Amino acid sequence: MVLETPTVVRVASGSDAEGLPNAVLEAAAAGRGIVATDAGGTREIVTDGESGILVPVGDEEALGRGLVEVLTRPDLRARLGAAARATAVSSFGVERFVRETADLYEALARHRGRSPARRPGE
Repeated sequence: MVLETPTVVRVASGSDAEGLPNAVLEAAAAGRGIVATDAGGTREIVTDGESGILVPVGDEEALGRGLVEVLTRPDLRARLGAAARATAVSSFGVERFVRETADLYEALARHRGRSPARRPGE
């Protein structure tokens, strides 16, 4: 895996029209400090100052300041990384995907007048 050694991941986009970058999801899941441009869907996983640092698109000085801050403050880097990982697991984890998919199938079954199968453990 590429993210095994970096302590900080920088994701810079030159466009506001980007979806949720996979690099941001992977960095969050790995619990890394994230400095990213506030573009597209990045805010779905990074909350500025809580789970990473967001900077305006095209603002190279802000990007540099964010990187310096996260690189020179291990306490901040650890806090941001832990919060990013928690968000990645709760919002984008396999458990949520499975639960929401099962809920959808159950709703569809009820809509068709069928009784959904019981889930394991129920």
